Amino acid sequence: FGSSHFGFPDVGSLRFQVLAIPYPRETNHQAPMRLPSCLLIWTLCSCGGDAAPSGDKGPARHALGHEAAGVRNQAAFGVSDTVRSCLVEALALCVAVVVLSTRRRQGGRATRARPSAGGGDAGQAVLCDASALRRALQAMAEGGEVSAEAVASIIQRLSAVREQSVQLSLAALADRIAVAHGLRLPTESFEGLVFIFASDCGALGSQCLGRMIREGHRPQEAFCRQVLRRCLASQSVELAEAMAAELRSTANLRMSDLKRMMKLYIRSDLPCKVCDLYPDILQAGEEPDPVTYAHLLRCVVAAGRADMHKELLERSDDTGCIKASLMKVRSASQAGDLPRALRLFRLIQQKHADLVDSMAYNIAIDACCDNLDMDAATQLFEEMDERGVERTVVTYNTMVKGYCSLGDLDSAKRVLEVMQAHGRAPNGTTFSSLMAGATKQLNFDEASDILSMMDYFGMPINAFVVSILIQASRRTDDAERAAVGLAVLDRPEVNVFEDAVVFDTVLDCCIHWRDQGRLEKFASAFDADKLGWRPSARTYGLLIKACTILGATERAGHLWQDMMRRGISPGVITLTCMIDALVEGRQVDEASSLFEHWKSKLRCDTITYATLLKGFASVGDSTRALALQKEMLAHGVQMNVVAYTALISACASAGETEVAARVLDDMSRVGCRPSAQTYSALIRGHCLKGEMAEALSAFRKAVAGGLRRDSGI
Repeated sequence: FGSSHFGFPDVGSLRFQVLAIPYPRETNHQAPMRLPSCLLIWTLCSCGGDAAPSGDKGPARHALGHEAAGVRNQAAFGVSDTVRSCLVEALALCVAVVVLSTRRRQGGRATRARPSAGGGDAGQAVLCDASALRRALQAMAEGGEVSAEAVASIIQRLSAVREQSVQLSLAALADRIAVAHGLRLPTESFEGLVFIFASDCGALGSQCLGRMIREGHRPQEAFCRQVLRRCLASQSVELAEAMAAELRSTANLRMSDLKRMMKLYIRSDLPCKVCDLYPDILQAGEEPDPVTYAHLLRCVVAAGRADMHKELLERSDDTGCIKASLMKVRSASQAGDLPRALRLFRLIQQKHADLVDSMAYNIAIDACCDNLDMDAATQLFEEMDERGVERTVVTYNTMVKGYCSLGDLDSAKRVLEVMQAHGRAPNGTTFSSLMAGATKQLNFDEASDILSMMDYFGMPINAFVVSILIQASRRTDDAERAAVGLAVLDRPEVNVFEDAVVFDTVLDCCIHWRDQGRLEKFASAFDADKLGWRPSARTYGLLIKACTILGATERAGHLWQDMMRRGISPGVITLTCMIDALVEGRQVDEASSLFEHWKSKLRCDTITYATLLKGFASVGDSTRALALQKEMLAHGVQMNVVAYTALISACASAGETEVAARVLDDMSRVGCRPSAQTYSALIRGHCLKGEMAEALSAFRKAVAGGLRRDSGI
């Protein structure tokens, strides 16, 4: 049976007898029909090739009515659909003998196929084997004859494949074969493919559906809803929208379908698309329930649709459901309408007095804090005590956050004292809010006190506290105050590698302050394989920049190669960092080669060009520097003072002071003001050539331009 050709193990002495299949000699023959080539291949096992034992060729050909060589090329059978179906089922059973017997020889256990929706299928148990299906599809893709019936037969059995990723890959392969050969598949095959593709958020599902409709197959209403449910689980927005459009075109779009689309858009963070569903909701003729209105309100606020927000609040001011009503309070607050939010809360108190608990008050207090009305928040805070409503840790944390947002750290600390007096212990959120308030004002003394309080309460320093403290150290201009914030990195419990945001923030701050000790510590300890997160191109860019400061050009190259190996595409900033590392390492030719390789793939900016110009200036290569300037201008990239200075330095170092002087004139003509470094580069060039008159002239020009006479000039 050609076991080696089909990947089956050697079956040794096993032989299978293919019985002759009698069929009636019908008088009214239909037009010759092609038997699915995949079943012929599986059953005959390439009888026309070298893989099959010679003793098996005769019986197989005799059973199927073939009399000559060339079985690989499919023959036409003049039989009716009924007889052909019987023949297909018989051939499928022959494959079952091969698959099941081979597995039994291996000591394995055959996988039982799941029954199809259409009832018992004799071939279903056979063709559910994913490996066999893949081999059949690959045989078709490699140039064998293909028929629509063969592909449809395989698609029908894909539902029995249990592993979703395998099912998707097989469906995609079957779809490509059908497209490549221009096959017109039946409706059931299209629906099977679309249903499988709905489990993935890619574009295959919508593309297959579009082809299905173009070929005249309209999906049924029930099928559209099945696919919608599947799209909700996989967040396949494009296919779900296509199904909704199909239901809309036949006036069958129901409120349940719209709710499903709304959930999909909310999960996919597409609030604008939720708002676009509102006309369909009105046209559906059913009044949305309070929860639906609440979800709409939240998305309307996120999308910034103020007019629609007002309309929704007016249509849904009734408080039939407390949960939905509280969501309306939050929605009004997010829209900046605090009076409406408080009015809705008071209305809830009137209609559901027994249901207004700590959570309801917390939402109302949070609305006041978000709108910076701490007087109203304090009133609600005290009202909770008067009405016997328990103040939770969330209540106190919300008040602390509100005062910190206003920069009132003293009031926030008083709330902390009240919290402790009532037996409530502060948690990580409490100290995160306090630290956010302190760092917002760049108050490092307060930040240090908060760290001491966290130590007192045995509270671990979380990633958020580290991140905002280091960000404050990056923003300040005072190196001593920045050192107070950076000192948190020396605590043994702080792990900068636990979070991508923290690690990037720490690197950026240490690079800004050129903290070589900490940069060496973190850069040398970095191991992408041991991280719990995937490093980004920005992370690698910061690490490469750190290596530039440390003078570790070779390590920067290893990081670049590691990024390439992991399939992370560099952005322009990361590319510029690597070029700068090579330039600083005196590897200008390597920097130029790297730039040439990536310039067609990325849109390089002024900083990238200026960095490479700086490299050419460092080796006095005016020819390449001037050529790069022409290329830069040809691509519409503007020169800046750094680029002009590097170009002047390259020309001056090469002794081309006249060209450098012309570049300085061009610089002034386009409105780019020269810096002290620009004049220093030109004056140095004149001095090296002994052109003292020109050097003094450039010096006087610099002074006349208002530049301070520094020691360099």
